[in-house]
Amino acid sequence: MSLKDFIANHIYGPSDGKQPEVVKEKVAVAKPAAASAPTSESANPQSAPGAPPIISSGTGVSLPDLDTARSQITQAIADKNRPGNDYFEFMQVLGRPAMKSVPTESQRYQLAFDSLSVAGLTRETLMSTGRFYAEVVEAELKEFEVGFNALFSAQVTSKMAEAEKKQTHMRELNEQLEKLAAEIRAIGDEVTASETTLHLKRNAFLRAGSEARDTIASELTKIDTYISAQT
Repeated sequence: MSLKDFIANHIYGPSDGKQPEVVKEKVAVAKPAAASAPTSESANPQSAPGAPPIISSGTGVSLPDLDTARSQITQAIADKNRPGNDYFEFMQVLGRPAMKSVPTESQRYQLAFDSLSVAGLTRETLMSTGRFYAEVVEAELKEFEVGFNALFSAQVTSKMAEAEKKQTHMRELNEQLEKLAAEIRAIGDEVTASETTLHLKRNAFLRAGSEARDTIASELTKIDTYISAQT
């Protein structure tokens, strides 16, 4: 799934009524702790009964959006996987169930490295390709932010400008006060819903990107610590 597909499916919504595509391929990256669920204090009081809470600020994260964003970033990394053994394959080996029986982390890292070094993997390649995949994550974050800004401007900023224009009109035409007030309330509801949805998706993507970036940085530190430089 491309970033454009992600934006189309998860911000505009699927056009064919089907559920968004689920990316099944996983990169063996340490799984971060689950994000906390939105609190009742941040829920939109105008939400319909039984509807999921809507967070009205730009700091909330929707768990479904976060799962989708993690899959998007995971797929982006997998799509950039280079031929041969590198950081990507190293993390896959490290994540195999059999590795759980190895008693210490340093032994697991060394064992994973030894299993691939016989096929030509070097410590230098491991480190450099790890940094390469970190750059892939950064590129995904930047590209998503461009798309988000365009959508936010179209669905929130322009709507707010429209509401202000109608408020001015309302002051000038008192006889249409009730009609214009109803239109403004409807626009306000639309602005709130659009702003909330966009912020949730943006924050989910930023959270997933930050987690992936931090995980790669942590793994590179461990690799640097546990795997001796080859002479």
